[in-house]
Amino acid sequence: MRLGLSGKGLILKIIATVLAACVATAAFSTRAEERISLPSRPGVETRFVYQAVAQPAAQVILFEGGNGIPGGSNPGFLDTSRKVFSDQNISYAMFMPPSDHASGLQDTRGTTHSNYRVSDDHTRDVEPIIAWLRQKSQAPVWLAGVSAGTVSVGWLGTRVREPVDGLVFSSSILRGTNRVGTLGLQNIRVPTLITHHKEDGCEHNPPFMVQVFTKFLPNETKREIRLFEGGGVRGPDPCKQGTHHTYYGIEREVATAITVFIKDNSQR
Repeated sequence: MRLGLSGKGLILKIIATVLAACVATAAFSTRAEERISLPSRPGVETRFVYQAVAQPAAQVILFEGGNGIPGGSNPGFLDTSRKVFSDQNISYAMFMPPSDHASGLQDTRGTTHSNYRVSDDHTRDVEPIIAWLRQKSQAPVWLAGVSAGTVSVGWLGTRVREPVDGLVFSSSILRGTNRVGTLGLQNIRVPTLITHHKEDGCEHNPPFMVQVFTKFLPNETKREIRLFEGGGVRGPDPCKQGTHHTYYGIEREVATAITVFIKDNSQR
């Protein structure tokens, strides 16, 4: 069948429209991160780095370990891997210390296991982020933390006024002050993923203690424990970056496994 000029023009117009739509969608999906500040407590702003994706399968608030500050020359596991989440169609909000903790979440002794992570202030700083994300999309909202960030996840997971839809504990704090077993795991009722490296050498995170989650999580709570191996070690401190504690060398593998669990358990 031969097309006249009008038919060819119509086809070209349709093709142009489809291409324009694809370009617009791609531009939205890969647009630059935004730094967002929201009022939380009197005189305090809660802050986060936000990456939107078009029609997200889920949304996740990420909590780094250590002093909780993302970025810098030696980023942590979630900071390094956050783009994996957007690549897998999950919007993320990378939590940053609030304005009254701008230098980090360490306490007056310099330890990064700050009591801020188990405080009402922390709860009040994260609740506006959850509400903001729910306004952005109807997609489920998750919390995910690594190392000291798991203290945030454990604390907030059963204390925020508007419950979240799932939790991820990665390289969890299993010993010492504010260990996850003291944070009310028995009250968790949402899907929960636990990831850990079989050779994590950090004193606060012995792999053999990961089963504490089985002890405390209610039987009806869907949970999965994933133990990883492989990667390497380039750093001298077993509790910091460049080690099994932060999945050095297998970051993408672990982050992808997290996104799969989130998406598989975000069906509505």
